[in-house]
Amino acid sequence: MVIRTNYKLSKEYLKYLDEVTQLDHSSVQRYWAYLKHLLIWADESAFNDVSNIRPTFSSYLAGIRLDGETGPLAPATLKKIIQTTKRFFTWLKMNYPHEFRSLPDTWIASLQVPRHSQSAANHVFVTLEEVRKIAALKIDENDFALRRDQAAATMLFLSGMRSGAFVTLPIQAVDLDQRTIKQQPVLGVHTKNGKSATTYLLDIPDLLAVVAKWDAFIRTRLPSTAMWFTPSIGHWGEQSLSAN
Repeated sequence: MVIRTNYKLSKEYLKYLDEVTQLDHSSVQRYWAYLKHLLIWADESAFNDVSNIRPTFSSYLAGIRLDGETGPLAPATLKKIIQTTKRFFTWLKMNYPHEFRSLPDTWIASLQVPRHSQSAANHVFVTLEEVRKIAALKIDENDFALRRDQAAATMLFLSGMRSGAFVTLPIQAVDLDQRTIKQQPVLGVHTKNGKSATTYLLDIPDLLAVVAKWDAFIRTRLPSTAMWFTPSIGHWGEQSLSAN
C-alpha cells in the first residue's frame, strides 16, 4: 500500500511544477503518470529509504505496465520515468534536506533505464520520389475518397504535420497562397500539448499543385469550418463529401 507521506510529497511536487515552473496542465498530468510508477514500487517504504528497496527501481520498471497492455514499456517512456524520478528526488533533497539527508546523491545519479529495455525502432522516412509517385497517380474525378487521400499524402509530406492535427484541420486553417497552415486549437486543431503554431509548406510546385487542386475543389462545396481531410460518403456507387 502506498504510504500517505509519499503520496503527499508527490502531489506537492506536481503543485510546484504547476505554480512555480508554470508547466501546462497536460505536462503536469504526464509527470503524475510517471510518478505513479515510483509510488507503487516504493509501496510502504518512505521515499528517504528507497535506496534499500530490492528489486531496484530500474529492475522493477523492466517488467511492469499500468495501462493494461502487455509487453515492456517503450524505451522513450522508460527514459521519461527515470528523468522525472531524478528531478523529483533532487527537488526533495533541496526542499527537505533534513528529512532526506540519508538518501545518497549517488543513488539518484545511478537511476537509469533498464539495461534490457528494447531499443527504439528505426524511423521510416518517406522520400520525395515516393510521394511524387503517389501524386502522379491518375484518379477518377468522381472518386472523392481516393482524390482526398492522394492530396492528404502530399499535404502531410509538405507540412510535416502530426496525423492527429491533420485530420482535425479545418479548411479555414489552410492558406495556400502563403503556403501556411494555422495549427491552432482555437480552430479545433488537435495539436501536441494544445500549443498553437504556423506550419510552412515546402515549396515543391508539382506537389503543391496536387494539394491546390483538392483545396479548390472542397472550398466550392464545403463551409470553411469543414475538415480539409473531409469524410467521403458512398451511396449506390456515387460519392459525396460530408461537412461534419
